[in-house]
Amino acid sequence: MGIGFLTVQTRSGEDNLPVRARVEIRNRDGDLLYITETNENGNTEKFRLTAPDSELTLEPGYNRPAYSVVDVHVFADGYKPVHIRDVEIVDKITAVLPVKMLPLEDNDSGPDIEYNIPPPSLLEPTPRIQPGPAPGHFPGTLLRVGSHGEDVRHVQRRLNDIRTDHPSIPHLAEDGIFVFITQSAVIVFQRISGIKPDGIVGPLTWGALFK
Repeated sequence: MGIGFLTVQTRSGEDNLPVRARVEIRNRDGDLLYITETNENGNTEKFRLTAPDSELTLEPGYNRPAYSVVDVHVFADGYKPVHIRDVEIVDKITAVLPVKMLPLEDNDSGPDIEYNIPPPSLLEPTPRIQPGPAPGHFPGTLLRVGSHGEDVRHVQRRLNDIRTDHPSIPHLAEDGIFVFITQSAVIVFQRISGIKPDGIVGPLTWGALFK
């Protein structure tokens, strides 16, 4: 079993200032793994969490997810609670999870804020139009969690193609949105290709994808 790391950052959705908050990390069964508070900068400590061993995920025939998942729950006075489900944890990688906290309005009795990070599809990819020519040179902008657009879609499509020979790469929705599951797929590909596994598509990773 491998070890991945997670840090949570809490910020106000209004002015992006740090928020002191209580953070709970739970596994899929709801068992409490960590409970802590963010510091004056809105950051937690670095949590150590189990994940599939990175060497094992590269072995031929490995067809399970290359990451584990946890749920993150954030509570702060004067703010709506936030619940984030299925945050991916990857062996030897430190993930940073930014959480935007929205202030409670007067007499606010609305629901908590919930985000569900979609899992990789275990079904066959839906049919799609045959893609056109592969992209040429690196677009000039690093692609990472939060990026979106056609360049991200090209990366997702290419990773799905490569997945045929490397099933440890999770299947991706080709929606052009770089979320945590796309980051996980990039990390697996980088490990396969001997590239530093940082989950960011820069010139080196782009070149390896579209060579």
